[in-house]
Amino acid sequence: MVHSSSRPNPQALRFTICLPAILLVLLPALAAADAPSGPATNPPASLFPDGKVPEATGPLRRVALGSGGVVLDLPPGQHGPQQNPYEKELQVAVVPKLAEGVSGPPKTCSWWSSALWDLGPKQPYGFPIYAWPLGFVACEDGISCGLPSNLTTGTEYHWEFARGADGKLPLRFQPKGMERPELKVAGWGDWTVTLRMTNAGLSMDAVIGKGLPMAWFTSTGAPLEVTPAAAPDFNVWRNERNELGISLLGATYLLTAPAGSSWSTNAPFTPQPAGPVSLAVLPDTNAATLERFRGGATPQDSRVSWSYDEKSATLTSRYELVMAPGAKAPPMALFPHQWLLTQATATDAYNSPRGRMRLVDGGSFTTKAKFPGLLPDLPMPAKDDRFDPTKLNALLEQEADARIPASTDTYAAGKALGKLSALVPIARQAGRNDLADAWLARIKASMTDWLDGAEPNLFRYDAAWGTVYGFPAGFESNGFLQDHHFHWGYFIQAAALLAREDPAWAKDYGPAVELLIRDCANWNRGDKAFAFLRSYDVYEGHAWANGPAAAFPGNNQESSSESVHFDAGVFQWGLATGNRVIRDLGIFLYLNDVEAIHRYWLNEGKLAFPGSFDWPVVGMVWGNGAAHATWFNGNPQFIHGINFLPITPASLHLGRDRDHFLSTLAPFDTPPADWFDIIECARATADPADAARRLENNEGYAPEGGQSRAATYHWINSLRQLGYCAGTAVTSDNPSAAVFTNAAATNYVGWNPDGTNRTTTFSDGATMEQPGHTLRTKSVPSH
Repeated sequence: MVHSSSRPNPQALRFTICLPAILLVLLPALAAADAPSGPATNPPASLFPDGKVPEATGPLRRVALGSGGVVLDLPPGQHGPQQNPYEKELQVAVVPKLAEGVSGPPKTCSWWSSALWDLGPKQPYGFPIYAWPLGFVACEDGISCGLPSNLTTGTEYHWEFARGADGKLPLRFQPKGMERPELKVAGWGDWTVTLRMTNAGLSMDAVIGKGLPMAWFTSTGAPLEVTPAAAPDFNVWRNERNELGISLLGATYLLTAPAGSSWSTNAPFTPQPAGPVSLAVLPDTNAATLERFRGGATPQDSRVSWSYDEKSATLTSRYELVMAPGAKAPPMALFPHQWLLTQATATDAYNSPRGRMRLVDGGSFTTKAKFPGLLPDLPMPAKDDRFDPTKLNALLEQEADARIPASTDTYAAGKALGKLSALVPIARQAGRNDLADAWLARIKASMTDWLDGAEPNLFRYDAAWGTVYGFPAGFESNGFLQDHHFHWGYFIQAAALLAREDPAWAKDYGPAVELLIRDCANWNRGDKAFAFLRSYDVYEGHAWANGPAAAFPGNNQESSSESVHFDAGVFQWGLATGNRVIRDLGIFLYLNDVEAIHRYWLNEGKLAFPGSFDWPVVGMVWGNGAAHATWFNGNPQFIHGINFLPITPASLHLGRDRDHFLSTLAPFDTPPADWFDIIECARATADPADAARRLENNEGYAPEGGQSRAATYHWINSLRQLGYCAGTAVTSDNPSAAVFTNAAATNYVGWNPDGTNRTTTFSDGATMEQPGHTLRTKSVPSH
């Protein structure tokens, strides 16, 4: 199924012919149909800016958010989260699987979300959970785990679990005698989670975490048993005091019971006396390694924090395990995007689908990243022999009647909003205020319609799940809570444009706009209406798109560029409204997303893709791998382009490693029949002169649904004159300034969102005076 705007159904579990066979067996064929509604729950007071719950009115219980509003009940015939909205017999309303005494809002779109989601009788224990370096599978006889070490490659690659001759994972943890337990979530941190299995007075808690090579198991009501898989290489290499060392299926593990305990000599292995057990997967059995892991205690929490220093344009992010006083923190395994940005001494340890992981000690680490700046728009090109303002004017005229459809879903409306939002500033620069004003009026009308809390287009707050979804919904963003950041990014970017053009509208509808930001990336831990950074994997450095992580390869994300588009929208909204907390949240999201995209989607530095995977980029990242594919088409322009669209100044990061990025575009020496404009706008971030030449030679191309000819012509020619973005080679104390370089000059471009003049100072010593509310360019000739 392909969206009318050529945007795919990115996360719906309908596996298309472009995906290899390994993905085709994940779930049965699915078909959408109507379904029952979920329960309506009263909202927490923190949903509202003043902390007071306003009176709910109307048949859907609308509550006000400034001049906007959100409803609490489902519109007739609509549904919220379901077991599986794509399979008729599983269209059953669900609530989060939280253990007794645990309250939400839950963190869906996570790497562990399938443990939280009732997926029905076909999948009562969810799907595999890839924490890296360990992986876990809950089942009717406990929790099995091990190091996923079997690599399969083709048009995709996956690190699969090694299994014994009995089909089992390396180790299984289970309270003795517990059968067919119920699985629930008993707590979580920013990258840790507690899974709880209970039945008939027996229970077991498992504390696991992304990047933790250890896990902790506690049994209540019966001794804990550890059962190894049947494997010819099984070996007990240590059984001394409270430590049991086991190697099997190509990996080495250390099991530790409380001090004073001992282990049974035969499987299933049981600590005597019974007590909690920690598991470690070891890179080797050297004495120093054993000492490094020995005594690693259970984390009480995991927390990320960040701060942005304007003067140095530096984002500092701290990742910390919260430990009990005096407890030894376990080692942490860092992904490449982390160890490349930290000063900590890290030692090579494990394979992962993102490349080699390295170990650090001490329970925390800090990363530092430079921010290149984010512009709201590119400046108007000057007339020359290749850019004609008259031609741009004609292309703008072609879009005069462009509108946002009144009756469409959240994604299609977002795409239309994005197209017009890109055209408004271009028209202003071209002196076509008539067109700009007309488009702006249509954007405002559509945004007001969606944010007013009245049918037919509206948003619903779901208190049970701590999320917001819109109706009409696109691509089961309601039933599976998927793709919200993809959709909301267009709304937030349009809202930022309105905030620059009409501050009064932004003030009136700001609480409703920020509801969408909070849904995906709530920055306030005290906000009980939404989970902290709900759809964002702070440890892996990018968002996940599927609400329940309902697939055997784990969670997934396809459109990395629409994720960055959301981040940039958060930044632009914070900048336009003077909210530095939201602005800096956007910087945090953007910089981490960009680093992850370049390492894990584009394979910059060649650290992530296995040597046997012979493809330049991937279109989809999975919990245990990645795929040179999309959900909707296997043609190269779509696989590459799904990392590019929509084209906005947030796309400038693509050219940060020019040679590498251009090498990935080799398949497009012959212009593709589709998405030619998207490919060439992306190329322009690294080689704008070549992109301009290709555009001139193929003026009959068919525009991508969210892109206009005017925007493409403006973008490529603006970069042709400015040059490629210097990225972090030159930064500034203005987060909305960027630097470009060509053979003739260094070009400084800055936006001043404030009403007063400012002086922007660049790290190379250049300065630029900027009047309020202006986009200015300063050129310094090369010597």
